[in-house]
Amino acid sequence: MNKVRRLISKIRRGQATTEFMLALPIMMIMLVGVIELARLVQAWLAVENAARFGARYAVTGDFDTTYCEDANLALGWPTDVYDGYNGDPIDCIVPRGADPINYLERTSMLVDWARLPSIRDAALSGSAGAMIDDDATYSDPGYMDIVTCSYPSNLTETDYNQDPIAPPQCNPVDDPGDPGNPVRITVFHNHSLIIPFLGPGWPHITIVGTREMIVETFRSPRVMGAPMPLLTATLPATNTSTPYLTETPWGGFPTSTETPLFNTNTPTITQTPSPTPTINPACIGLEFANDWQLISNGDEKLLTIEVSNDTDAKVTLDHALFLWENYSMYVPYQNVKEIKFEDKKIFSGHDYTSPTSTGWGVYEDLDVNETKTFRVKFDVKDGPWSETDYQPGDFGAILTFMNGCVIEKPVTIHDRPTVTPTPQGAECTGIEYVNDWQLISNDNEKLLSIDVMNSTGSDVKLMDAVFYWGNFDAVSPWQAVKEIKFDKDKILGVKDYDSPTYTGGNENRTLKNDETKTFLVKFEVKDGPWENTDFTPGDFGVRLEFDNGCSLFKPVTVTDRPTVTPTPPIQPGPEGVIWYYGYMNTYVWAKVEWHTNPDGSITTRVTFSRTFVDNTYGENAIGWPSGHTFGDLSGSDHVRIAFKGMDRATYFDAKFDYITGAGTCYSSLGVTGGDGKLYLGDVADVLETRSSLVENLCVLGCKETSNSPPTDENYTPSAECPGWDYYVWYEMTLDASAFEPVGFGYPLLTEIHASPSKTGMNSEPVGPGAPTPVNSPTPTPTEYICSDC
Repeated sequence: MNKVRRLISKIRRGQATTEFMLALPIMMIMLVGVIELARLVQAWLAVENAARFGARYAVTGDFDTTYCEDANLALGWPTDVYDGYNGDPIDCIVPRGADPINYLERTSMLVDWARLPSIRDAALSGSAGAMIDDDATYSDPGYMDIVTCSYPSNLTETDYNQDPIAPPQCNPVDDPGDPGNPVRITVFHNHSLIIPFLGPGWPHITIVGTREMIVETFRSPRVMGAPMPLLTATLPATNTSTPYLTETPWGGFPTSTETPLFNTNTPTITQTPSPTPTINPACIGLEFANDWQLISNGDEKLLTIEVSNDTDAKVTLDHALFLWENYSMYVPYQNVKEIKFEDKKIFSGHDYTSPTSTGWGVYEDLDVNETKTFRVKFDVKDGPWSETDYQPGDFGAILTFMNGCVIEKPVTIHDRPTVTPTPQGAECTGIEYVNDWQLISNDNEKLLSIDVMNSTGSDVKLMDAVFYWGNFDAVSPWQAVKEIKFDKDKILGVKDYDSPTYTGGNENRTLKNDETKTFLVKFEVKDGPWENTDFTPGDFGVRLEFDNGCSLFKPVTVTDRPTVTPTPPIQPGPEGVIWYYGYMNTYVWAKVEWHTNPDGSITTRVTFSRTFVDNTYGENAIGWPSGHTFGDLSGSDHVRIAFKGMDRATYFDAKFDYITGAGTCYSSLGVTGGDGKLYLGDVADVLETRSSLVENLCVLGCKETSNSPPTDENYTPSAECPGWDYYVWYEMTLDASAFEPVGFGYPLLTEIHASPSKTGMNSEPVGPGAPTPVNSPTPTPTEYICSDC
């Protein structure tokens, strides 16, 4: 009996083992399937999140200024000619003085270029969890692409549920979108699979995420690629040099008094005559067939003009630009609602500023012997056309066709008188400004505030606001409105660089009866606090629109601001000194001095203020609330300089490394390593590079990298290492052949960099300014002991 029981027990154990082995593959498949499904859901969420992040960033109009340099290069504009004019920071904002007619269009083109990679960065920041391979192509696992499209662009037709046959793209080009237009962010990702039996035949699944939003009103629309009339700045033939400062020399530089640094003549802008255009025979017969027709239609005001094609071939409209500055100046709260070419809508949104661009890629045909109507819609905000004195000559248009033909209907009225504010209506009785603008300086911001009171007997709602700051904008064209609040409610949260600033409408903020609220505007401290300027309350204005029909206007009263004189160009020469100050933090400065050596080479030294960065670190760091280490200075700091010729063109442009190395092997790697980089020129033209920290370690022999020699807030010389230079400076010597045939002119800074810095900004924009006293200690050269390199 026991033998039988043992036999049955063995049979049962064998059966259980067999059943387990049969079930194991199914269990493993289910387990791996659950894991694969979880990975797929995670990847899908990451792609959806990336599209959402990208779209939310795109609608703000914001961008990363680190892409502005690439934007200038992509558009073929030297940074010092437009964006960096007269030392202005490279921030995609073209100063008025660089191109008085086209500076807004150039700014829009730079901003649009910089917005695209900035949107991509924002989308990537939301893609955490996706397995991305930066080196993958569009048919490989791990590939991710982000496409930014805006009306009237469109995505190419492809079945994106399978492997993409070709890389996804926006037709005709990626477009971040104008204010009021929809922008669509589409994220494509090839999610790699781990299930073995799917094998190489199905290595990944393509996941697509899309988000579409309306671009906020952050500026006037751009004009991408439109031909622009350019002005050429012509300097006077003679220059009057002014003694600038008497400076104590530093090692290797001759004593120089009354050094001519700046040209004191104000440049004059001379219109360069345009050559007589040669008419393309293919464009003869393509024209505007009549003048503007001003039509009032219910709640809309229309402008129409006919375009006829009497050429021998069909043409296709690619881009349209509508000009209405006379009207926008008179009625600053008016806006273009829509533009149509016959029945095709080519612009949709609310554009409050002239000119209005449709964007490129309209693609609307005009057949041979066909006539179509170009139609613009406005709201009836100031009554029908019959109640105004506008004429066809107040408006213009430029149409560009795919075959290269351009037809223009120019504005012919240029003598509109100064706008007289419309008197407040009965609707505003009981709604009033109870004080004047208050100019408040607060840490890193400049504030403007004004109080509004409602005593009408009932609640009202603020629906729209327009802020006028043209006087300030003209003096500080790099300045921007950061934020606008109505009491505690934020009604504008994106930067606007041009006056007037519109909050966008539909604010819907309640102002109760017998309540007073503050209208608050924030600027950055880019030109110092208010007390360092001469601006007064009369330099600013505001219009608040309420739901009861009240348009409460506070006009600008200072109308005699003198025309801004452009900063004089730096005077080129064989030697000189230039002082730069920070635009945003005026206590930051940099000193640039140069001289020509006997062999013709040019040595330049750049010294940063110790309020920005210094050579203190470890336990002996001075003025670093969050601490400062030797590693913060090594391998990550640089100075970028554009070296000009006598013709003021850039001949050499590079970032110079501060210090790189380890142990006893330290040096400045110049433009070839560390944080150095060559943008323009030949590396062979760099004859020598030095820096103050390398000198401290390798000349003085104070090789302590944990803690710098102890000092105090006055940077008293240390007894542990006499001669330690607490200033951060860079020195480079360039061969004269780099500037042939014109010869060396001068070095130019647009920003200073330290990562980290004491200001909290790694890169600080700077411009030529008044001298700041500094006595840079000169180390005494000894044996160079960093010999392990």
